[in-house]
Amino acid sequence: MWTGGKQTATLTALLDFSKRTMMQVTIQTAEANLSDLIERAQAGEDVVIAQGTRPVARLVPLRSSAFKIGLLKNELKGEGPDFFEPISEADLRLWEGEA
Repeated sequence: MWTGGKQTATLTALLDFSKRTMMQVTIQTAEANLSDLIERAQAGEDVVIAQGTRPVARLVPLRSSAFKIGLLKNELKGEGPDFFEPISEADLRLWEGEA
């Protein structure tokens, strides 16, 4: 059983799909213990928020992506196209659909 202040939420299900647990709390309990529930979600626990006994929302951790700026820095050789230079008349006619 999980206790948060005066309100008590019961652990309604233990799911062993990927070593994750799930708990269900009422909206009132979620309001009173949101910081703790967020910490639990960050730790990998699924938190289901219910209106009475009917589940209405789920609090789950977000996957963080490892986006790296400059991934190909120093890997590309040569000069790239100069987009600020005007294109030739022949290329312009092709671009505009004139042959």
